[in-house]
Amino acid sequence: MRRLTALALGSAVLLARCGDPDAPTTPAGTPADPPPTLGPGPRWDGATEVDFTTGTVTAPGFNDLIDAEAPEWATDPLGTVTALLHLDRTDARIKTGLADGAGDPVVTVVLSGLGDDSIAAIRYRIVLTQGDDGRFRFAAGEAAWRCQPGRGPVELGSPTFV
Repeated sequence: MRRLTALALGSAVLLARCGDPDAPTTPAGTPADPPPTLGPGPRWDGATEVDFTTGTVTAPGFNDLIDAEAPEWATDPLGTVTALLHLDRTDARIKTGLADGAGDPVVTVVLSGLGDDSIAAIRYRIVLTQGDDGRFRFAAGEAAWRCQPGRGPVELGSPTFV
């Protein structure tokens, strides 16, 4: 099983996933949200890990930081995901959405304008749980990507989105 850090989601990592010129593509996504800010509290210096075979996202040490330091940003689902994915540190265009309804909060983040000749956009779907202390923690995540026009997934079943 191949695991790579999400911080390395540049062309060197995903180029092999977007090399098929016959793969279908779609136009670039939606307007960007304002750049996120991260509220008070310690910053997570770790990185999410993405299994590029399944699209599964893990975050080693993220919940440990929340448990030990109780950062204020963890009281908001979007703040939690901003810290998790380091959204306040990227120049990419960001579009976020929080699923409404009962159950655990699900935050979808689409990063586009990555400046990558292979990857047009990366989509994260992050599931959070809220603890008794009111703070949100990472529960599960998925990542997928959209290739630039003329590029496509090399492997059938790779977690791409259109």
